[in-house]
Amino acid sequence: MRGESRTHMARTEPTARASLITPPGEGGIGIVALSGPGAAAVLGRFFRGTRRQVGDILPGSIAHGRIVRDGATVDEVIVAHFEPPSSPTGELFYGAGMFRELMEKQACDLLEPDIPRSGGAIETRRIAELAQMYHMSIAPHYMASTISGIAAVHICSTIPNFLALEYHSHNTPLWGRMLDLKDPIQNGYMTVPDGPGLGIELDEEEIAAYLPAGAPLWS
Repeated sequence: MRGESRTHMARTEPTARASLITPPGEGGIGIVALSGPGAAAVLGRFFRGTRRQVGDILPGSIAHGRIVRDGATVDEVIVAHFEPPSSPTGELFYGAGMFRELMEKQACDLLEPDIPRSGGAIETRRIAELAQMYHMSIAPHYMASTISGIAAVHICSTIPNFLALEYHSHNTPLWGRMLDLKDPIQNGYMTVPDGPGLGIELDEEEIAAYLPAGAPLWS
């Protein structure tokens, strides 16, 4: 109305943001990260736990349930509760272009490119350099052999905004024994080899000991 005085009222309720971890579309598993001070409140509007509700899910634990909207079940889910300070994403993304959108929209706190999947050494460096412009760190995702792990360590050692390297092979004995560099991770750290190439050699005798009887080492 003409002559009417209006005052903009800022939203004061806690906010939350959703980050798609897995690629969009139909699939066996879909992962969505919900973060921010209002995450629990938003999830509580839609999550119906089988045994526990949102307020009962302790940090570091999971709960089974359903996502319900307008009284209808949208999907069956498992909710995992992780505490701040950061929510990482991007391990299934390829190329700096996909990560750029995350940065521009401030859709996550930490970038987690999988080094082989995201494009290798050069593309991982591009992602890190772009992230540095947005004052973001990267914590690359890695789940492969020790050789790939050493290569990842070399790459990460050249990145100023590197935070940590994720790996999943602690319970695989051969992982720490298959190289001439034994048990390379000590107290959560790995020293970057300084020899030629990657600075490592395969221990073929150690690897052969883990093979089935009669199986050739090379074929």
